[in-house]
Amino acid sequence: MTIAPKYTLFALLATLLNLLAHEAVVRIYDGAFALYLAMGCGTGVGLVSKYLLDKKYIFQFSTAPTEKT
Repeated sequence: MTIAPKYTLFALLATLLNLLAHEAVVRIYDGAFALYLAMGCGTGVGLVSKYLLDKKYIFQFSTAPTEKT
């Protein structure tokens, strides 16, 4: 699979996770500033998930163990 379909799929997945996190917070918390809390949590979940997916599958980033001398 090339980069473009992966990137599109990950963007859709991150959007879905954003909306699910938003909905979960709205259902759990019904107090003051519930909408802002839901927006913040949804955005955070979406950004972190997109970052991690892109890091691993788009940029193929991996850590290498350091040598001890």
